[in-house]
Amino acid sequence: MKLRHYLGISAGFHDAAAAVVDSAGRILFAAHSERYSGIKGDPNISEGLRQELTQYPIDTIAYYERPWLKQLRRLYSGEGVEWHRLTARQVLRQQLGTMTKNCEIQTHGHHLCHAAAGFQTSPFDRATVVVIDAIGEWDTISIWGAEYVDGRAKYTKLWGQKYPHSIGLFYTAMTERVGLRPMEDEYVLMGMAAYGNRSLASIMSQDYITHE
Repeated sequence: MKLRHYLGISAGFHDAAAAVVDSAGRILFAAHSERYSGIKGDPNISEGLRQELTQYPIDTIAYYERPWLKQLRRLYSGEGVEWHRLTARQVLRQQLGTMTKNCEIQTHGHHLCHAAAGFQTSPFDRATVVVIDAIGEWDTISIWGAEYVDGRAKYTKLWGQKYPHSIGLFYTAMTERVGLRPMEDEYVLMGMAAYGNRSLASIMSQDYITHE
């Protein structure tokens, strides 16, 4: 039986990456865009990475979120709709050009992709997976039951917390508050936290937390 080739893409927001996996479950290629462009956290698929991907006969492209749901959340939050990024095919055409022409396009939930990345690269056959993110399409925290059934990973969503309630966005707000770059320097803030004290906790609470 002919093997199918799947291209997984995360791009358009930050730290773009791609991986090629065949239907036997083998990872044939994986890389971050920044390794080719030299741009730290490059949000887009760079030309060098795109050229690498053309070496593989791709049958299906899987995108890491559902764009229309993300745009609905942007509309709700007052950010406005990015009409040129409303569908996965629009986004992938911008990122991959003509590579998308004869490929099946699939989309998967943002948090489900995080859960799969954790579970399917682990040594466990069964696990509870917790995803804490700034934001996916709507979810900011999710808990999943994960297990292999007949050799295939299966996921059941057990619980979720939705926007605007987000530990990750609070973390990013703190990063910006101390003068660091949000969505990039959070790891620096994490390191600095060991040297902090509680003297500013009440000010941060007043500025960033709604008390009912």
